[in-house]
Order: sequence, then C-alpha cells, then structure tokens
Amino acid sequence: MARTMRRAVVRGAFRAGLFHFLWATRKRLGAPGRFLILAYHRIGWPGHSGAPGCVSPALFAAHLRLLRRYFAVVSLDRLCEALAAGTLPHADAVAVTLDDGYADAFSAAYPILRAHRIPATIFLPTRFIDDAAPLWWDRVAFLVAAGSTVTRSADPNNRFRRAWLLELPDSAYPAAVRAGLRRAFAGSASALAGVIAALKSMPHATATGLVDDLTERLRCLGIAVDQRAEALTWDQARIMADSGLIDFGAHTVTHAILTRMPPEQAEAEVRESRRVIEARLGRTVRHFAYPNGRHADYSPAIQTLVRAAGYASAATSVPGANRGPHDLFALRRLTVGDEPAAVLALRLTVLSSRWVP
Repeated sequence: MARTMRRAVVRGAFRAGLFHFLWATRKRLGAPGRFLILAYHRIGWPGHSGAPGCVSPALFAAHLRLLRRYFAVVSLDRLCEALAAGTLPHADAVAVTLDDGYADAFSAAYPILRAHRIPATIFLPTRFIDDAAPLWWDRVAFLVAAGSTVTRSADPNNRFRRAWLLELPDSAYPAAVRAGLRRAFAGSASALAGVIAALKSMPHATATGLVDDLTERLRCLGIAVDQRAEALTWDQARIMADSGLIDFGAHTVTHAILTRMPPEQAEAEVRESRRVIEARLGRTVRHFAYPNGRHADYSPAIQTLVRAAGYASAATSVPGANRGPHDLFALRRLTVGDEPAAVLALRLTVLSSRWVP
C-alpha cells in the first residue's frame, strides 16, 4: 500500500511538471563526466514467468520514450570507447543492457528497441542458450510453484506429499533454505526471494546440487515440475546482431557467481562464454557482466581474469552513476524493474546530478 501511494505521488508530481523543473535545474547546474547504464532482465507481461522485476512491453516502451526525450542513448560499445579515450560521447549519456538471454529479449524487447532506434547490449550465459534448460533460480521458482499446488490441494491423496513439503525433514538442506522452502510451499509470496538469496550465498556447485536434489525428490513424490527454459535461440541472436542495433556480451557459461568457485573454474567461465558467443555469432565480444554483480560477487582477482580474457569492459549490478574516468571493469548499473516512467525519471535525474556524490 505504501509503495503504491509513493508511486502515485511521484506520478502526480511528474504530471505537474516537477520532473521538468528538476531536469532544467540539473542542466543548469551540470553534472560533467557522469553517465548511466540501465540493466533490464525480463520484458513481458507482469507475472508472465513469475520472475521478479518483469517489465511489461508497454512500460518498457514508456521507459525508452523517456530516455529518448531527455538523454543521449548510446551503445555500451561507443560509451566504453569514449571512456578508454578519456572522454564521454555526451554529457547525458545512457546505455541500455539486458541480462540473461531470455526469449522475450527477442519477442518483446527487440521490436520496441528497434521502433525507438535505441541500441542495447544483451549479456548471455551461454549454456542457457545452448541447452535450452531453465536457469537454476527459475528451476527453484518452478519447484516452489509445483509444490505449492500440492500443499493447497484438498485431495486426500496428497496428504503425504503435503506433509513432506511443509516439513522438509531432510537435514541435508541448510537451515535458511529449509525454512524458506517451507514458507514458500505454504504459500508465502515473499519466501522465494529469500530461498534464492540463500542459495546465491553458497558455492555455485553446492547451490545447483541442492536444486538438483530437490528436483529429484519432487519427481520421486510424483509431483510434475515445469521445465520450460524460455531461452533465446542463437538464430534469434543472429537476427538481432545483424540489425546493427544489438550487440552481445558474455555473462559466463552457467551464470555462476565467480567468487563462489575456484579461480581456475572462474577463468574457464569467463573465457569459454566469450569463445562460444564469438563462434556462434561471428562477432567479437568486447563486454562482460558479472553474474549477480554485487560487491561480493567480483573481486580484483576476478577483474584481472576478465581483463586478461580480452574484454574491454565489465559491468556490475552495483547501483549508481559512473563518473569518468571510471574503472571500465567495475561499471555501475541501475537495475530497472516495473517502476512507472515517472519513478524512473526521478531516479535518473537524481543519479545524474551533482546532488549525489
């Protein structure tokens, strides 16, 4: 309720012209050397996939209209070339990126980007595209959805399954994961995010092993689990690359958090993902995005690996504006969700001003 009210207030202020006043004031004060990179994930109808932060096509189009009106939207490639030369292409430069390579990048996002002539970089975890198997956090969401269907069922034949899901008696699952899964299976809408966060804090092999184990246990219980991948295809990626509007960066092979694995495995993830994309698309891959991308998810050693693999830049998910000259291997990005254009306008205005250090 509070979130809805805050958004209504911001919308009202936007319609009343407050944003235009703030923007004009910002332009007078100036913010030399600042640039923004936006990060999207899913472009589809809200609730389409159960993914948090899913942006509807209509809202995505509204965001792009806002960018077109007030900013100089440039490709990540052009932005990084200018930064490497010690300049910026424009005082109000913004680049658009999409992570993970879901099919809606082609079916929903690409037509809108093309209509507005806005370039974008899409970061791909290559095994997701090659195998067309769900990413592990999508698998968790599918497992929870399948289990919740059973726990809500009044069918007496589900009594044993329901009891097992609500108790999770196996101590092999860490306490935080067990507690979160119990709440999620019981119908808590917010518990899923906690389960995924707990799994992300573990070594990648441990987290995916637990997901595999839970998948097998539900299978043994006779619970059908959705396995749709919703992945982009290489043919779709080639169509977008041939347009000259979209380029592709690497996002590892398995979307593994690189600080949660041995250095030699991290190096293989970084190098192999670039090799696969270049082989599939016949184009040089210059940009990388750290999976998850928070401060704890990359390190100086990981940055060195990425630089040594031949990339020109690496993007994080640390929020904020970038100030030039900036470390090209620790680019900040603003993750964009289903916020109204007015809310996004306010965020961008504040971040690109002198008022934020």
